[in-house]
Amino acid sequence: MNDSKQPDMREGWTPTRVSSLLTRSIGGVWGAEPGTDQEEVTVVRSTEFTKNGILNFATGVTRSIKSSQLSSRELAEGDILLEKSGGGPEQPVGRVVYVHSTIPTRYVCSNFIQLLTPSKEKVLPRFLFLVMWQWHFENKTLEYQAQTTGIRNLRTPDYLEQLIALPPLVEQRRIVDLIAAVDSYIAALQQQADAARSARSAVIEQVLVDGDDKWGNVSMGEVLEIARGGSPRPIHDYITTSDDGVNWIKIGDAATHDKYIYATSQKIRPEGVNKSRRVFPGDFLLSNSMSFGRPYILRTDGCIHDGWLLLSGISKHFDEDYLYNVLMSNRVQQQFNSLAAGSGVRNLNIDVASEVRIPLPPIDIQKEIGSLANSFDALVLSTEQTLAVAIELRAGVVSELLSGAHEIPESYDRLLGAA
Repeated sequence: MNDSKQPDMREGWTPTRVSSLLTRSIGGVWGAEPGTDQEEVTVVRSTEFTKNGILNFATGVTRSIKSSQLSSRELAEGDILLEKSGGGPEQPVGRVVYVHSTIPTRYVCSNFIQLLTPSKEKVLPRFLFLVMWQWHFENKTLEYQAQTTGIRNLRTPDYLEQLIALPPLVEQRRIVDLIAAVDSYIAALQQQADAARSARSAVIEQVLVDGDDKWGNVSMGEVLEIARGGSPRPIHDYITTSDDGVNWIKIGDAATHDKYIYATSQKIRPEGVNKSRRVFPGDFLLSNSMSFGRPYILRTDGCIHDGWLLLSGISKHFDEDYLYNVLMSNRVQQQFNSLAAGSGVRNLNIDVASEVRIPLPPIDIQKEIGSLANSFDALVLSTEQTLAVAIELRAGVVSELLSGAHEIPESYDRLLGAA
């Protein structure tokens, strides 16, 4: 990635600066509120950058810009959008997305993004996108980061002066097609995981509906102990790395699809415990603000801040797998949503959670329902593990192919044509 060091390459591949492969490199524009005499457009932001590197056209912001700005900045199929500003300390900028299809209407990118149009006579747009995608995946964009007032920015001119190993167009095509085949496999795995989650949800919902007339329901406040977390303040005075520290359980310690919380990234000093809420393995936590109502089962002890609600006394009435799935069900999530109070940011509190009603079948039925849900979860987990391996292998394949270390034989063209 250093200017003074040319990438290794085999015969027929040439060291080429990214900037020389572009017919357009221009910053985006934010424009004015819609309804003026200017051109109305949809502005895409880094929010529209998806994990798979494809631009999301489903969202965006309606704005008004000058005609001259539209003519020089309108997005077209084959463009690459480069995130050049807005990252934080743990999120370096330099992400890229590919404009993969015909634009549904007039789109431009925001001023935090650089619009790049590859020269199709010199490079396949998808090939250049793969190169830039891999740079960010391997954290090589960090060399070109500049940070001001807590916001990361990309030194875009320096970044675009990097050298790449550029193969002939025919080899570019083979690389792009091979990676596209891998991407199709990864997409199929993701669809399989999503389908298993949907099936799990549908089956559990139907089981609960079928039991409505037999089991009855109770309010959470009748059968569970509900309490709110608390934070010693200022919290930074209580954070510690000492061995006698107590686990400090935060929302960030659990990913979106996690069921359990096993460990924490921080601890607090023992004297902060009486200013917080102590929790233990087997307790349930509910997020009580922002994405409120998301349950997690504790597999560790510690303290929780006031962004959590604590549900304890589980074993008196519930099988924990059953309770987890009931709390995740549409019927309960809809109650959380309709009862959540607050102006601006909606949130849960003890009174709201206490009102939520849940079905209470006999414990043996609860165990059967929990076991049924776990069988779906096992399928999801297995698929996601395969997906994670596939994504890691893809990164290795892309790196090898872009280095020129392995040549795709011409016979691949015939195989692709037959397929």
